[in-house]
Amino acid sequence: MSLLALAASTALWVAIPVLLAVGYGMITGMAGCNTLLQSLVPDHLRGRVMSLYTLFFLGMAPIGSLMAGALAAHLGTPTHHRCRGNWRDSRAILFWRALPGIRRYVLEQGLLPPEELVPTSP
Repeated sequence: MSLLALAASTALWVAIPVLLAVGYGMITGMAGCNTLLQSLVPDHLRGRVMSLYTLFFLGMAPIGSLMAGALAAHLGTPTHHRCRGNWRDSRAILFWRALPGIRRYVLEQGLLPPEELVPTSP
């Protein structure tokens, strides 16, 4: 959603706080993906899986940046941000729909305590 807000912003004073939200979303997504992956992978495979994850995550970043730059140069920056925002929002919706199944799997594997044992904030 913050990428869509960035695409709509036309003033620097609006774009700066929106960029903070974009960065927060990126860091939160990366940390969540890393945590989920390490939680779901068996102990004896964790090092191998994390090395492959790191290789693909960091190794594909230059290629993705090159493609994003070419697309932004071709379409224009606001249109590019709208496309990326719509793409990421659609992926987030798919992940949100898959989350109950992931949670069920995590609970079945005993990776988290049952819901009644997880403390909730007041």
